[in-house]
Amino acid sequence: MSDFEDYLSVSVLDLIQEICILSHVTPRGLHELQISVTPGQCEHCPQYLEATLVGAVLVMHMMSLNLLPTRVPARSDSIGAQILFYIAYPVLCAIASLDRGFKRLNAQTNTCPGILQYWRSRSMLLSARMKYTIELLVFFITMRRRGVHISCVTMFHCFQKSYPFELNSVRELKLLLWGKSSTDNLPDDVLFLIFEHFKDSARPLLLDSWLFPSDRVRALDRYLSLSLVCQHWRVILLCSPSFWSPLVLGYGWEWTICALDRSKCCPLDIVIHHCNWGGASPMDTNRAIQLVIHGQWDRIRSMRLTYSPDTVQAFAEAARILSTFPVPPSSLENLYVAWDAYAKIDEPDSQLLFPNDIFGGAPATRLQDLYLSGCNVHIRCPLLMGPLVRLRLLTCSVWSCLDELLELFLLLPALEDFYCEGCAGCSDPQLRRVSLVHLPRMQTFYLKSSSSFSAALISRLVLPAASRLDLFFLDLLNGHDSATMLAEVTENISVSCTRHLAPSRETNIAQDSAGFTLQLRQEESFDEDVPSLTSIAFINRDTRDSVYSVLFAEQLVDEHAALCSLAILTAMVHWPVVRTAVTSLDVEHPAIESASWNGLLKPLTKLVSINIGSSGVSASRAPTMHAGLNLANTLFEHINLLPLLEEVALAAAWLTPLPSIPLSLCQALCLRAQCGGLSPIRLIIWDAELPGAHGSLDILRGCAGISVVSTTHSSVMAEVWHT
Repeated sequence: MSDFEDYLSVSVLDLIQEICILSHVTPRGLHELQISVTPGQCEHCPQYLEATLVGAVLVMHMMSLNLLPTRVPARSDSIGAQILFYIAYPVLCAIASLDRGFKRLNAQTNTCPGILQYWRSRSMLLSARMKYTIELLVFFITMRRRGVHISCVTMFHCFQKSYPFELNSVRELKLLLWGKSSTDNLPDDVLFLIFEHFKDSARPLLLDSWLFPSDRVRALDRYLSLSLVCQHWRVILLCSPSFWSPLVLGYGWEWTICALDRSKCCPLDIVIHHCNWGGASPMDTNRAIQLVIHGQWDRIRSMRLTYSPDTVQAFAEAARILSTFPVPPSSLENLYVAWDAYAKIDEPDSQLLFPNDIFGGAPATRLQDLYLSGCNVHIRCPLLMGPLVRLRLLTCSVWSCLDELLELFLLLPALEDFYCEGCAGCSDPQLRRVSLVHLPRMQTFYLKSSSSFSAALISRLVLPAASRLDLFFLDLLNGHDSATMLAEVTENISVSCTRHLAPSRETNIAQDSAGFTLQLRQEESFDEDVPSLTSIAFINRDTRDSVYSVLFAEQLVDEHAALCSLAILTAMVHWPVVRTAVTSLDVEHPAIESASWNGLLKPLTKLVSINIGSSGVSASRAPTMHAGLNLANTLFEHINLLPLLEEVALAAAWLTPLPSIPLSLCQALCLRAQCGGLSPIRLIIWDAELPGAHGSLDILRGCAGISVVSTTHSSVMAEVWHT
């Protein structure tokens, strides 16, 4: 349920009425406005109610800063409609991003061209303010839902005082800082809640270890803006220790001293970042680190250590900091150690050697969340011996063989979330252990490795029925043909993971230009005593299906499929339930031949919809038009194929060079209805604004037995013909 819902049902008209009063709207205009806010009248704007409430306060705030005219220009027949446009338009742009928001609402702005031009001119100014406005507004709505009454006037003044650092005049700033308003009368406990909400929304940015120095300064200025609203707010903030804890490291020596003093005994969330693109001086950073480590060690709740492997000094400094940890912090719950986001991760020399004597060899008794990236860690490291709940490893060296990984799982019975990608030791499937390893609390298990390693590991694990298993196979061709490789991958998983596989009716199988993707996932509503499985295999990368149709011409005679469809067919051999589980087929492959289409579609007896391409496909991908033409040929030649098919969707960008494609599809679909006695099929053409007479959809007029639906970039479907 939306955070706005309860409040909207009782307060939205009051807010709009106050805007109307500020805008000098006549009673008749207000009556029109009240009529237009009826939910049934606003089907074109699903987010209307949320947008109205957020926009109401936003408009009041912008009027106070002279960013909006106090009178609505007479550009439309309905004053109420204009005000609604003022309210909803900028907020929808903020919700759906400015570019998409302008594009989606473009069709609704024909009656208000002046307003549209005005918002475009203000877009850069409004975007940052709208985001902050929405954040604070959520607090007020939450207070209303908890029974704390905050009047519209109070809300207005609070928003008015929220941007002192953006005002252009120093005089305006002083008046705002030391002026009096109804916000000064709010109880202290309500102000505490305001600050807590603001702190929670800003904390992720403050603790982002990849921020450039200039971005870090801006983040700090934004975070401290509440302390500049007025003297009363500043006093309250100085008595809020948790507000200052994120500022202990990363903002200079002076801030370290100040934040440690103001945070009192509050738990600390610290960031230690060593990189080669600037920031605080190394001496200043080291002084701050030593002060925190040796003086406030047991207060550390979360620690992020990031480094850049571009320099030897960064390696040495990162290892030195790790070796200075005397004992595990008694409050440490989260530890994040990672290489620089812009560094190369596929070089062995870029790994940070983790000291085995970290924390004096003692496990962290409260450590629950461990993230290691680009690290070389011994399997018996104290970090891996605590009560971990979440363990995420990226390009690390931890275990040398599969048996060591299973031993690690035995040491972590409370593990709920496991993520492993690109780790050394994930290529050797040799296994000596026979007994199974139970992970009773596992919820999400993600492994990106070879299919043989995944099969060997999963065959030794016992996971809960409600868990989710994601397997990504990184098998390369290595001199073998793709068909053999695919068969080996599928065989490895199907033989070892049979008891984990329970695909639901919502299963999707998709092919795209990057390769073949097979996803099988159990819905939460299913009661089978097996965990869910997402199995994803990538093949045929950057290679057109037509090329393989030539290479595997002899196989096509017997198998009726090229390589891309052979992948699905092979899966069906091992997992027959796929035949009835798949109801939707999404294809973005550059070109699928007719023989491939027939072999691919024939086993999918429960298929209801086919989507070729996606909305917004660029004209540069015109060669993919052949997939639609070949599908038309397949359906024309095999009338009884896909008896339950209800919908075929095409991207119009595929059709521009060959306008006969939709006509061919229509003819094939009509023939199915006339000769096969099958139900009518709906043909959807996305972004159907084809240029010129040759690209016009007029060629579809007169087709019988189908429903043609044209959609534009606004994603609003409008049926144009039904014959």
